[in-house]
Order: sequence, then C-alpha cells, then structure tokens
Amino acid sequence: MTGSDQQMCSSPGFSDEGAAFRRAKLAWVLTDPTRVRILRLLMTIDCASQGELAERLQLTELILTRHLDVLRGASLVVRDADKGTVRYRVDESQINRMKNSANEFSTFLDVFIAKRR
Repeated sequence: MTGSDQQMCSSPGFSDEGAAFRRAKLAWVLTDPTRVRILRLLMTIDCASQGELAERLQLTELILTRHLDVLRGASLVVRDADKGTVRYRVDESQINRMKNSANEFSTFLDVFIAKRR
C-alpha cells in the first residue's frame, strides 16, 4: 500500500465509524422522493409553515409531519417559531456538510478508479 493509499484509507470521514453511520443515515433519508421534494421546495422558498408545505406539495399534514420529523432528525430541516407560527427551513450548515462529504466521497472514488486502470 502506498502512502497516498494509506492516507485515503485512514482519512477522517472514511475510517470514523460515527461519521460513516451519519452518512448512511443521511443517504437513507434522501432515498424518499417526498422528502427530496420537501427539501427542494424549502431550498427555493427559504421557509414555510406546515400548512403552506402541505398545500404546495399536495400532501396531508399527517404525511408531511412524518417526513418533516425524519428530515429534522437528520438535521436537514430546522423548525422555527415565528410570531406563534411554526415555520420550517433548510439547515444550510448541514447542507454544506453534506456537499463537502459528497465531494470527499467523489475524490475517494476517483482515486479508487484510477488505481484500477
């Protein structure tokens, strides 16, 4: 194993079991098309109440609540109280971490593929 191979195998994020678990959970959360639709909508309108989201996405509030709970559990969505109204928004810091993780994984795959050639 070369030095760069060892570095790739021991890079934080790929050897850390906690980080691997968080990435797997995040990947699972994003496998549901409805949750992806909710995230995409919130990314375009900044924030919305549950009623606004339900109306725009044509979902029942019960179904929406379940999906919002999962998104909140993954720290992708934040719930804010604004003058008595609960509003939801995307957690931009988590989205940035997710983007960085995807870039890191892409680099990992590039190295893996290059070694196979």
